[in-house]
Amino acid sequence: MGVFSRIKDTFSQKDEPSLQKTPSFAELLEVSFNIVGDYGTALESPNPEDGIGAYCSEKRLPFKKEAIKGALDMQQKILSDPKLRELVAKTLSKERSDYFLSAYYADILKASQTTLEWFVPEDDLRLKEQRDLALASAQLLDGLQPEQTLKFLDDPYMGKILEAARDRKP
Repeated sequence: MGVFSRIKDTFSQKDEPSLQKTPSFAELLEVSFNIVGDYGTALESPNPEDGIGAYCSEKRLPFKKEAIKGALDMQQKILSDPKLRELVAKTLSKERSDYFLSAYYADILKASQTTLEWFVPEDDLRLKEQRDLALASAQLLDGLQPEQTLKFLDDPYMGKILEAARDRKP
């Protein structure tokens, strides 16, 4: 099954508006931009409740993981195919196509594909382990002297993680 078909199938299986007609290249491209953009927003908003580590709960994803993977794959396919790149240049505004076809965007896309694997089901053992680590760290900090704690909490994100961990039940 092709990348374009996979995106269409993914949307027809989800609570998204169904595609009544075969979508145009421009429509598929726009859908992929929306999916990838919303996914990027989720990446930029870490959740301290995920604990200390790289894994994140799939609950944070704006779309099903398969829809995001389909959009990322589609864009990667476009970037690697000279004919599709030419079609993008004809379909989008110059500014938008220049950005999409840039090496910078290609790098972002590769990184986004890698980080998607870090999103795991809520009951995944790796997510539980990093939450337990955050809880243990919070308990350790509770036993430190105030001046020692302040040095550690100087990192604002670490403070948010530990605060979220303290609120969790062991």
